[in-house]
Amino acid sequence: MENPTSGVASVEAQLHLITTQLAQLSNGINDIRSILLLQNEKLESCIVKVNTLESEQSSIQSKLSEIDKKVNSLDSAELFGELRMRLEREKNIIMYGIEETVDTNEAVTAIINKTVSPALLKINRITRLGQPTRDKVRPVKVEFYNSDDALKVLRKKSKSPLNEYTHLKVKNDYTPRQRNEISLAYKELEQRKNSGEKIVLKFMNGQPQVVSASTKRPRSAESSPIQNIQKINKMDTVHSKNCK
Repeated sequence: MENPTSGVASVEAQLHLITTQLAQLSNGINDIRSILLLQNEKLESCIVKVNTLESEQSSIQSKLSEIDKKVNSLDSAELFGELRMRLEREKNIIMYGIEETVDTNEAVTAIINKTVSPALLKINRITRLGQPTRDKVRPVKVEFYNSDDALKVLRKKSKSPLNEYTHLKVKNDYTPRQRNEISLAYKELEQRKNSGEKIVLKFMNGQPQVVSASTKRPRSAESSPIQNIQKINKMDTVHSKNCK
């Protein structure tokens, strides 16, 4: 006959084993729950990023449509004229805040020499823009022999001697169309910032674009007017062959 004590001990051992297994199962369930919560957080983060990308894609598509409309509204002669004008103006910079009472050539040369090493570039021509007007300081156009020299000054304009010329500003020599495009872009930037969007103004392929503050500009984003002309020439060549 079986000993009752041994039977109870056997049952207790089984209960202890079941309890241990239940505890392990509970721990496993908690681990799975934690993993699911973590994955859910990651999924929600991905959904937010996808929604942001979709919004940016929609904005870019809208911008491309606007650019297409602008291009289609121009005839070939006007388009090439604009591109050539941009190409010529790439060699120039515009300086504001140089008083009319000083020798313009000496002032401009001194400013550039203090901004960039004199040996690195050569000035072609320096001229005041517009007719002399009382109580109004005319801007100065500085023409270089190539666009690289103008770019060197623009990149280092923060080193200009502002202690000597407190109102000095150095800017690109934009065409009227470029100035209008930039003005419209800044207005859009202001309106959308007031609506709470985190955005900035960047230049992509020579065009001002309002984009998300986290958007990085690709290295190939900037194209010079001569590159644009080469692209259009290539397109015109292909078009001519297709029409034959």
